[in-house]
Amino acid sequence: MELYKTLITLGAGDILHDPVTKETGLLVGKINLFNSSYIIEHNLPNIIAWEIWWCGTYMAETTTRTQVYTENGIINMIREGVLVHYKNN
Repeated sequence: MELYKTLITLGAGDILHDPVTKETGLLVGKINLFNSSYIIEHNLPNIIAWEIWWCGTYMAETTTRTQVYTENGIINMIREGVLVHYKNN
């Protein structure tokens, strides 16, 4: 298994950029997708996701600018170069 030299940590206010579509997204907030009493009773794992507010030419034509991506999915896309991550200072 390959070890990654840099640990990717996401935080509210971080920016994601898609170099292909030229869309830019702002990480708004972290949520637990399975945050309910039903899930807790069945001892299912937490799945962390981020609400992302997207803007750009393509998004200007849609009414839905907010999308939810899992944290692991975002990190994998950053590692593969699909998204560029800019840390909020």
